[in-house]
Parts: sequence; structure tokens; C-alpha cells
Amino acid sequence: FCDPHNVAYISQEDMMVCAPWDTAMFSCLADGIDHTPCFREKGIPAHCQELSSGKADIDFTYFSCLQYMPELSSCLLEGYGVLPSSPQHFRLSNINSDFAILHWDKPKTLGETVLDYVVKVQKIGPTAGKQNSHSHVYSPFILDRLESGSTYEVFIEPVNEHGIGQPSSRQVFRTTSKSLEAALDQVSEHHYDQ
Repeated sequence: FCDPHNVAYISQEDMMVCAPWDTAMFSCLADGIDHTPCFREKGIPAHCQELSSGKADIDFTYFSCLQYMPELSSCLLEGYGVLPSSPQHFRLSNINSDFAILHWDKPKTLGETVLDYVVKVQKIGPTAGKQNSHSHVYSPFILDRLESGSTYEVFIEPVNEHGIGQPSSRQVFRTTSKSLEAALDQVSEHHYDQ
């Protein structure tokens, strides 16, 4: 249990069987570091953030924190300094009605350890959609199957053998309208026919 990679897979049964040692295990995992800022940044509820310092007296009320164990694991690894920093110079090009091309450079810290990247995208307008992930990708990446005239938020996460590093800045962009593209194509065709 003192391996932060295993934290993501802790079950309620594990917590119950190991209850006498839970506080000692989380203290070992925290390794004297307060991981609260990372926990807060990842949206882990306040009660579960108490696990971040390793000083919480663990009881059954922490069972509700099990759903956040992957994030907890990531924060622990980040605190140990083994995860890469965020990808640099994240930018978009060729924004079209149904695709855009994403570009980025490797992270400044531990960039040489990056195996691949995860692209996370969510439609935010005109109606919000669920967040989608594209794993095992590299720059440049063609983000396709987008909806015409829609607004999206996208960011990149680096992955190394220890886990997922810091996310890139978030980019918000709007795909072009198919009707606008058709009109521009018509103008272009007409212009060249003369």
C-alpha cells in the first residue's frame, strides 16, 4: 500500500480489511508532504483532502473518497517529483467545421520521460457535451469529428511511466460553420472562373 501506483486501485474491501493500518498507510504515502494544493486543484472534496497530509485519523467516512483514488495517486506522484510538467506552447491551427489541428512541445521538466499524451476535449457551446479523451497521441494531432459552428475546450496531458503529468493551458475555440465554408467555396470558385 505504500506504492502510490496501487492507490488508484484501493477498494472498499481493502480499506475495511486494512482498517487498523489505514492511517499509517496514508501517512506513509504522504511521505511528510502536504499534497492539499494538488487535491484541491483536481476537485477532490474537502473531506477527502484530509488524506493529502497523511495525518487524517481514517474511519468509515473516508469510504466516499474511494472514487477519487486515481486523482489521489496522481497527486502523490506529482509531489514526489516524478511526473512531467505541462506541455509547452500549446496551440491550434487549421480550425475547420469538423476538425482542428493541435500542436504542442514537450514539457520543460521531465519532458524526456514522456511516452505519449492524452488530449481531453469538451464541447461547451451551444450546448455542453461530455468530456472525451484521446489517448496515446502525439503532436501534431488532428482533432476530428467536431460539430460545425460549435465551441470546444481542449487541453493536453503528458504521460510517463509513473502516470499523468500537469495539463497544458486550456484552449477554447469555435469550429467554422458549414454554411460559411460553402459560401466561401462558392466565392472562390466564382472568382477563379473569371
